[in-house]
Amino acid sequence: MFQSLLIAEDDTNIAKGLQVSLQSDFEQIDIASDGPAVLNHLKRVPGKLPDLILMDWNLPGINGLEISRQLRRHTKWQDIPVIMVTARSDVIDAVVALEIGVDDYIRKPFSVRELQARVYAVLRRRHDNHKDFNQHFLEHGNLRIDLDRSEGFLNGHNLNLTNIEYQMLKLFLSAPNKTFSRNELLDRVWNEEYMGHPRAVDVYVQHLRQKMEGVDPKQEFIKTIRGRGWQLV
Repeated sequence: MFQSLLIAEDDTNIAKGLQVSLQSDFEQIDIASDGPAVLNHLKRVPGKLPDLILMDWNLPGINGLEISRQLRRHTKWQDIPVIMVTARSDVIDAVVALEIGVDDYIRKPFSVRELQARVYAVLRRRHDNHKDFNQHFLEHGNLRIDLDRSEGFLNGHNLNLTNIEYQMLKLFLSAPNKTFSRNELLDRVWNEEYMGHPRAVDVYVQHLRQKMEGVDPKQEFIKTIRGRGWQLV
């Protein structure tokens, strides 16, 4: 889980929507409704700079492009990742934004899945060649677990896993496409503490599968390999 996000957006409804979409990924999300408010926020908390800024191009006071220019010229702010969010559709606008150092450029309207994918990609690049990101998360496609909080997410939705379900998903994510047998799941998830019927593993796998399919029913996540076990696909 990342520490903080700054949403620079003057449309209250859009700002709140972004906040809700990303609330499971950041401990703190702040909103600035104009350009001067962005700069004031950075000056007010110089020791706690945001991990990322989602920047609307058409901010009142000082537009997002000029704010981004100032960030890249400022010694203490130049490494803050910025994703420009805009309704502008001209290719030249995207080129200009990227040339001044914006990390990514996303056009409105956009899907929550696209937004999350862009955010994760930028943060992975910025956090020491994936190392910092991978210390906190395990990912496969749109499936992710937060190792700090022991929680699982699919498309940004908290799966509300039990401890056994979480440990099982963590094992699957450690080796996608590897087939885990019933006995291997017992040994590695229950650590030889389980004294019940081995077939109970099947029930837990089914519960985990149902929670994921409840979020995205069109996708297969855990495949049954007949006579061998299960694998995350």
